[in-house]
Amino acid sequence: MSHGSDKDYEAQLEGGAPIIHTLTAGGHTLDTSQPAFPTYHRKIANPGPLGLGAFSTTTFLLSLINLSAAGVKTPNVILGMALFYGGFVQMIAGQWEFVVGNTFGATVFTSYGAFWISYGFIISPWSGIAAAYGTNEVEFGRAIGFFLTSWLILTIIIFFASLRSSVSLASTVGFLVIALCFLVAGAFVPSKPVLTQIGGGVGIVVAICGWYTMAVGLLTPETSLFVLPAGSLTKKE
Repeated sequence: MSHGSDKDYEAQLEGGAPIIHTLTAGGHTLDTSQPAFPTYHRKIANPGPLGLGAFSTTTFLLSLINLSAAGVKTPNVILGMALFYGGFVQMIAGQWEFVVGNTFGATVFTSYGAFWISYGFIISPWSGIAAAYGTNEVEFGRAIGFFLTSWLILTIIIFFASLRSSVSLASTVGFLVIALCFLVAGAFVPSKPVLTQIGGGVGIVVAICGWYTMAVGLLTPETSLFVLPAGSLTKKE
């Protein structure tokens, strides 16, 4: 930034602290150092796309494994993504939803962030959770079934809460309910792996719907050349 520009900023501040020392470049209406970027001053960003991206991307990876895509059946590869992106990052998005006053988003992102962290712990060798069942795969499968059933109940409640949001969001949660139903059945009936594979297939649909909903919130009129319809389900007065 040139010295002349610094003096102009100082003049606008009427003798106050040099603006270059108090403002991030491009982050204030008086700063024209980055004219190509829109200015947002003291505005909290929408945490929704971040949470949906974390949820959808991690769901997509696990669903591929549930489908046994390319012969991959061991889920350990998802551990890093489950703990950090699907878990930690999604929980951060949930906390910011509290800040912007969105109870639904805060509940959903924080809950499913905790789901991915807990799932990561279950499949991680160092947690000792799977090892505690030894060679009794039937008991371990039923325990996973109980785990998934708990999340199925929560997801059903969230689905009803989403029915006044948008078609894309309600579809994401609705397909998640269906996917969990098949995954629960597959956990309790390991002799029929097709149930888990169907759950994985529906999980792919969940991820696609989630990515679309993320794009709806990310592609705004202020920052994008086009927008996507969400299909509002909000009650009209």
